[in-house]
Amino acid sequence: MPQSGSKSTAILETADIFPTLCDLTGIPVPELKHRNSLKGILHNAAVKSSGVAYAYRKGHALIRNDRYRLILNKNVNVELYDHQSPEKEMKNIAKEKPQLVKELTAALKARQVVCGDMWD
Repeated sequence: MPQSGSKSTAILETADIFPTLCDLTGIPVPELKHRNSLKGILHNAAVKSSGVAYAYRKGHALIRNDRYRLILNKNVNVELYDHQSPEKEMKNIAKEKPQLVKELTAALKARQVVCGDMWD
């Protein structure tokens, strides 16, 4: 970053690290599904990311946007957190916002289909 210590609120995925390293070193970036170089954000903290991150790990799937984090557990447990609330991840609001759970679940499942990501 041009200014040491700059902060960014961009939401990123670890899968973006490889294309970023390629981009920074001048190696051609392979075309990868839903993977982006973070070079623009490194040079300008105000640059926006896709704004959504996904993660999968042994029975858990997660989607995170600029405000909410939805976690689906294979055992049918659903967690939804509002990062703009004072409670952040201390209060599960899934039962209070069923429509939002439905929308984020659909986006997460669509990403799983496109990327071939599995629960396990």
